[in-house]
Amino acid sequence: MKFLLLFCFLCSLAAGGVDFLRLKPDFSRSDWRELLIPSGAGELSVRGNALELPPGSLLVTQRFPLVKGEIKIKAGVSGAVKLKLAFYRAGSRLGELPVAAVASVPASRAPANSEEFRLEVAAPGPGNGRLSALELRLAVDGAPLTGDPFFRNALGRDHWLIRGNGRDWDNLSYGGPDSGVRIESAAGPAGGNILAVTDTGTVNSATFPYAGERLLIGAWLKQENLRRDANAPAWAYATVQVVLFDRTGREIGHCDLTPLAPGDTPWKFYWLEVEPGSWSRQVDSFGLYIRVFDGAHGTLKTGMAVAIRQEDGSKTRRSYNAAQGTVRIDAARPGKLFTPLWQAADMSYAVDTYHPSMRYALAELRRAGVRQLRLREFMQGLRIVKNLAPDGSFELDFTNADRALDYVVRELGFDLTVTVESSPNQLSVKPDPGDPYANSHPPRDNRVWGNIVKAAVNHWIDRYGRDAVARWSFECWNEPNSSAFFKGTDAQFTDLFQAYLEALTEVEAERNIQLNIGTMSAFEATSWFFNLFERARSTGKLDRIDFISFHLYAGFIGSLESFTRNIARMRRIAAEFPPMDKRPLYLTEYNANTMNDAKLDTGANAAFAVKVARLFLDGGIERAYFFCVCDHLYLYSGRHFEGGLGLFTASGIPKPAFNAVALLNRLTGNRRLPVSSSNDPFDAVAGVDENGAVRVLLTTFDELQPEATAAARVRLELDWTGRSRNIAPQLIRVDSAHANSHAAYQKAGSPTIAAHPDVTPFRRANEMKPEPVKKFRFAGNKLLIDLEPELNSVTCVEIAPPESR
Repeated sequence: MKFLLLFCFLCSLAAGGVDFLRLKPDFSRSDWRELLIPSGAGELSVRGNALELPPGSLLVTQRFPLVKGEIKIKAGVSGAVKLKLAFYRAGSRLGELPVAAVASVPASRAPANSEEFRLEVAAPGPGNGRLSALELRLAVDGAPLTGDPFFRNALGRDHWLIRGNGRDWDNLSYGGPDSGVRIESAAGPAGGNILAVTDTGTVNSATFPYAGERLLIGAWLKQENLRRDANAPAWAYATVQVVLFDRTGREIGHCDLTPLAPGDTPWKFYWLEVEPGSWSRQVDSFGLYIRVFDGAHGTLKTGMAVAIRQEDGSKTRRSYNAAQGTVRIDAARPGKLFTPLWQAADMSYAVDTYHPSMRYALAELRRAGVRQLRLREFMQGLRIVKNLAPDGSFELDFTNADRALDYVVRELGFDLTVTVESSPNQLSVKPDPGDPYANSHPPRDNRVWGNIVKAAVNHWIDRYGRDAVARWSFECWNEPNSSAFFKGTDAQFTDLFQAYLEALTEVEAERNIQLNIGTMSAFEATSWFFNLFERARSTGKLDRIDFISFHLYAGFIGSLESFTRNIARMRRIAAEFPPMDKRPLYLTEYNANTMNDAKLDTGANAAFAVKVARLFLDGGIERAYFFCVCDHLYLYSGRHFEGGLGLFTASGIPKPAFNAVALLNRLTGNRRLPVSSSNDPFDAVAGVDENGAVRVLLTTFDELQPEATAAARVRLELDWTGRSRNIAPQLIRVDSAHANSHAAYQKAGSPTIAAHPDVTPFRRANEMKPEPVKKFRFAGNKLLIDLEPELNSVTCVEIAPPESR
């Protein structure tokens, strides 16, 4: 009698821990034999993408690490097929455990002292067996750091950076004949894509802060025809390295995940367990480097690369239950007034103020309460340098700059954050007249560049007044520590920053004005700050820096812990350079991603914005600028929605994330109320205004499954001691069916701009509409409100006293 098990592999496997290991062979590919090694009698064959197993067949996996967690199995089998887990220590078999075709086995069920395990698939007979699909996972507790372990997203800045031949990744033509780096869409051993590096090249992860925790690091790897030049070092082949850095960003060590050897190797899972405190106390951060070394030839393939941070004995992470939770608000204990950090946005290039969509979006943002507007690139982008003489004298033309800034300053009343960049073509070490936006190369004369900066600030004081410019903020260059924006070295930028400081402090002295002078606008808490602060201290100008500016992105998955740890690292750096330890932190760019992502258009990004607002409030961030106002106007795709980073589309349609910013601004002037949540993914920010109205912004951002929209049950439990019970609570929903322009766009068939140029229906679909709360009651001094929000949505609940209605 045949036993047939049918199951669906389309289900998300996010719940139940983080995957340290995943094995998912594709029987249509010949390399399945590297993942399931035939060890028994009988000739195996593939028919219809399934394995036919004659009597006596045995397939085994390699031995995998047995760490605390759950071994999860899903197999499509029929006929005489039996599955078992075998356990090992030091290569010796300790025991075995029969398992069902769908099973979840705690590691604690293994024999004592087991260190490794493998899966065995047998067809003992008498009849044939059939294996149509298989998935093996080892799910562990912890926080995933590598948010794209299967290389499913474009290589870029969130998770994986390309380097090679000593050149920075952005100088490589990704996927081209000389890049040596490509993505193979065919299924890898873990079911995702394959990252292939051929000949010399490196792909590295982001850098992860480290404070002595337990880590699990693993990768599926395969090498093909690896060899080295005769004059290359003996170790120069290929591997995944765990590279260790000190607090200054200096490399101080590494661990090789694989042996450095020539030739061919089949797919194999390699791993490293880092026990708490086992690395030197000098280690401040680490990263994963997938590399084929200089002098080597051949290909290294990676089918999964994962790093997981585990707690080191003092576990504080909240439990996770996406089905239900309770959020408690103590309305009887109002705290301090909110810091309205959400009243800030970044429009990117100043020249974009000319665009009708940008003008509409800026006006809507101002109406929604956003006061601080960051813009960049007035030197090259707005062409303010008309003439530059050999002696360094210059003639400026502010026609374009005045047109751009007049609209946002005079007409809309924004306070500006001006990113002082870049090099005018006439002054750059490498002119690029074809670039309409910026020149990222250093100036050849920092003194002249500083004089131009000084002249520009003086012009703005004359045009907009001392009071207005005194409210502005200034920062030097956008992400100079990223080679995409500064084609120079750390030392060159330190010299440039000194010229910027000199220019602005001279303006202060000559015009009797106090400017708000910031640092560079860095990508993350970079070690470049050490040189910057040290130089400013040596010249007596460290105390003239008024705020610290940096950016945070992480790609949705793994973003929350990355954000909090980067903020903590920035504070550690600042603490070494008093008075920087007392200076406010501005996040002059933040979003869930730096690359296009469909979730940026949905309610997930609105839920993300509210979630990180809570993190930023707890972390003492003074301002957080959402990046950006509109999807990049220079990347026109012909579609209304394209997964861009904006609060608005390039065609001027507000997205759900815009509603999150508007709802957060309702908390301005409120006193913050204490909030606690029973479990992730439920969280909230709550406040009470001077009239006694209570506002709760509930977010259901689910970092484990950011695409999910399933309904959950959430109870708001408010301490209502001493408050009127004559209430009529209202709510506003931002989810897949409410206040969601993208959902309306999809419902309309996702038309192109040419086919549907009228954006009015989509704008209307994004409007927020209040509804009565249907389920609430009192229990003693508690007000209980029962909600059924979607995952990755925002719900604003407002409870106003009767006299204020």
